Amino acid sequence: MLYITIFISLILLSYQYDYLNRSKGKWISYSIVWLVFILVAGLRYRLGIDSIRYESGYTTLPSLSELSSFDFSSARYDPAYIALNAIARSISDKFVVMQLIESVYVNSVVFWFFKKYTKKIFFAILLYFVTLYFPYTFEVLREACAAATFLIGWKYFLNKDWTKYYILSILCTMFHTSGFVTLLLPLLYLQGIRRFFTIGYKTIFILIGIIILGGLINIWLFDYIQAITFIEGIQEKAAVYQQGELSGSLVSYKGAIIIAMRYIIYPFLCFMIIKHQSKLKPNKFDKKYGAFELMLTMCFIFVALSIPITIFYRYNNYFFPFAIVAICNLIYSPIRIKSIYRNFSFGIWFVLFIPCFFFNIYNLFLKYPDDSCLYDAMRYYPYSSILYPEKDEGRERLFIYHNAF
Repeated sequence: MLYITIFISLILLSYQYDYLNRSKGKWISYSIVWLVFILVAGLRYRLGIDSIRYESGYTTLPSLSELSSFDFSSARYDPAYIALNAIARSISDKFVVMQLIESVYVNSVVFWFFKKYTKKIFFAILLYFVTLYFPYTFEVLREACAAATFLIGWKYFLNKDWTKYYILSILCTMFHTSGFVTLLLPLLYLQGIRRFFTIGYKTIFILIGIIILGGLINIWLFDYIQAITFIEGIQEKAAVYQQGELSGSLVSYKGAIIIAMRYIIYPFLCFMIIKHQSKLKPNKFDKKYGAFELMLTMCFIFVALSIPITIFYRYNNYFFPFAIVAICNLIYSPIRIKSIYRNFSFGIWFVLFIPCFFFNIYNLFLKYPDDSCLYDAMRYYPYSSILYPEKDEGRERLFIYHNAF
């Protein structure tokens, strides 16, 4: 019921402030939603599979007083996360402190990012809620901190302030090794290379080609990573992932369609409409057009790769916020149809986005093929808080299934 209440509230707030453009109470409402998002994630009790794993290793990591003598080379986690963990442990050995610190940091950055780069802030938060909120704050805590750090660095990327960008990019990598991709982005933004990262109708065929190519290399991907890398930590992580949940393949027509509906089709169509209309009627979106298009292209590439090679799904955490911005730069705007700009009603816009919401929620309720009593939504539902801690029998079975302890 809690999640349904948040979902409906965000729809109503989007109607009031994004569609009707009312201003009274807008920022108070935004602040309240921000606080709710922090507390729901920060005060959770035994929710999220990865979160349980982090909790089980929480007290094995150092506090601030032990940090100087800690052997970082022996730890599975990256240095910045260990330092953040140390701050939490210096306050309390209860994992809820770490949950709260991570939730404050990640949600604050995300809310700031949407406030800065789109006017349709409540619809952006609605999309964040159904796509990234639960992974960010209930699951991939380290990578969420890395992604949040990257989002902070985005403004320096736009301004070509490469010193500050690389400082944050290195910090991003120190939260999670996967953040190394952010170090490469300025190279892809070079004039000669940037033209390969543009979005048009040819993008559809390129993405199909990427899916096919990904399927062909899926069998030897992890051996290849271990063969070419000279960083021992990445080699070890590749070996871990090869034996874990991220090493599988999602290839199936049904799975590919669901992923495309969730992460590609809506931002692609919205961006194409904006791109077409901006040629006819220049707008603010054009000012940083090339940089934004690069980020959106990276999003589509990694989503396409994640269909045959599951491990690439993690890069969705870095680039999908830009897809949300692309959608929100179009939502509720007049659409040019046959030389006439037409305004759609709120009801029509909502109906158009029902498939987007449906496939993100539907995916959570797919039954496990080898255990029809288990499904992914059990990771987060029913909600349980440390204020009234209660173990859910089904969720505990799910944790055992995934070897979360």
